[in-house]
Amino acid sequence: NNFFHNLLIYIDIFIYCKSKKYFFNTYNQLIKMKLPKVFYFKKFTKISGKLLPITFNNKFPIKVKRMFFIYGRKKYKRGNHAHKKCSQVFIPIMGKIKISMKYKQTKKSVFLSHNLSKALLVPPRIWSSIEFLNNNSLVLILADHKPS
Repeated sequence: NNFFHNLLIYIDIFIYCKSKKYFFNTYNQLIKMKLPKVFYFKKFTKISGKLLPITFNNKFPIKVKRMFFIYGRKKYKRGNHAHKKCSQVFIPIMGKIKISMKYKQTKKSVFLSHNLSKALLVPPRIWSSIEFLNNNSLVLILADHKPS
């Protein structure tokens, strides 16, 4: 009787996990998966130029501990990996980029351009790669973990 009860619980959990929002960690615990999120910065435009301020307050999606730049050439890809614990925010500085992501059975691409005040949050466990759509493209990455 206990065996069938546990089996039914596992079947329920399996169906729950198929919703693409949950996964089992290495300790066999059910964890809710965070999903990628596009967000926008407030931009100020004048005839003399544009200002895009970034404030690292409690409204910013991550607590930034590291930042780095990635330069790229047209049609080349970088990244192509996932992080176990690290969340990253991608902000295009120059040019256009395409970020391709895979999680569970979902594939999704987001296009970012320096002309827009748009950024992408990629949480842990999301397989992602960056494709540069212009020569000399530049992207700023903000991360909430330092490298080990």
